[in-house]
Amino acid sequence: MNSLVMMCTVILVVLLSAVSVVGCQQTKTYSGHGVSFDYPMDWVEVEASAPGALWTVAFEKERGSSLGGGHPGVGVAAYPMEGMTLRGFNQTLIWTATNLNYTTPIIDETINGWDAIKYSWAEESGVARRKGDTMYITKDYEVVYYVDCSAYNLDYVSSEDDFNMVLNSFKIE
Repeated sequence: MNSLVMMCTVILVVLLSAVSVVGCQQTKTYSGHGVSFDYPMDWVEVEASAPGALWTVAFEKERGSSLGGGHPGVGVAAYPMEGMTLRGFNQTLIWTATNLNYTTPIIDETINGWDAIKYSWAEESGVARRKGDTMYITKDYEVVYYVDCSAYNLDYVSSEDDFNMVLNSFKIE
């Protein structure tokens, strides 16, 4: 009887440990260039650049852990607004997305009280079809922050929670 109780106790402890490990998503926090956001523990910082950007930073799933060797991931860049309104910036985005064959449902939002535009897109042509969520956020209309979360189509659904974590935790300091 004692050995049965002991065995049941051990099984219960192992099961509870497994549930608590699965239930806790481990994250890292990026903080720099006046912004901060959370991202998954298994993502690594990668080299990034964007023409005209004041700065860029990017993180993606560790190489070899996802289809396509690196995606899913997030790229963040800051661009000078140069007198443009967020709506004007949005019109530029619509034109760009149309010419790149992206779908562009545009949603006006606020993030932590700052003006933002979010859209989901899908690359409909090309060899590496991808999907993503892009957010453009401005605090003072001097700089617009571009936050782009993307993955190859096969990885997108399994990455949505990670993308939402990044977008929902984004803060301008």
